Amino acid sequence: HKAGGSAGVDSLLTKTKDWETHTRYGDSTNDYFYAAHSNMLNYPYVGQKTFDVLRIIDWLKSYGHTEIHLIAKGWGGMPATFAGLLSESVKQITLKNALTSYTDIAENEEYNWPLSTLLPGVLKEFDLPDCYNALISKNLRQIDPWNAGAGKA
Repeated sequence: HKAGGSAGVDSLLTKTKDWETHTRYGDSTNDYFYAAHSNMLNYPYVGQKTFDVLRIIDWLKSYGHTEIHLIAKGWGGMPATFAGLLSESVKQITLKNALTSYTDIAENEEYNWPLSTLLPGVLKEFDLPDCYNALISKNLRQIDPWNAGAGKA
């Protein structure tokens, strides 16, 4: 939503590691294993990842950082979005290739987002565009958002 941004953030978001490609399209059994068991225990994996981001924010605050800029790409977009909403210390958030909406996944028979990014029952309460609208006040910047196809045609 916010135009502009630093070249450093753009550079950080364009670098892709070999492991990221491998995890997305290859063997992602650990990710699925953790997500499946988390859902069975009614403790969704995306919520656990959000909790982790919030703990890092607390750690940064303990060292005097009060204006935090969260940057996330792809699968990390959901935990960053939720942490950005929950933490008053987050003043800016940049998301690259973040999911456009959970509705988009629900309405498509085929999608390319892993179980670990899904939040059971979320559409009964809200959808990601609601979160993104709330984050406009925190200088949300979205770069190339992805729909259910996750960047694939």
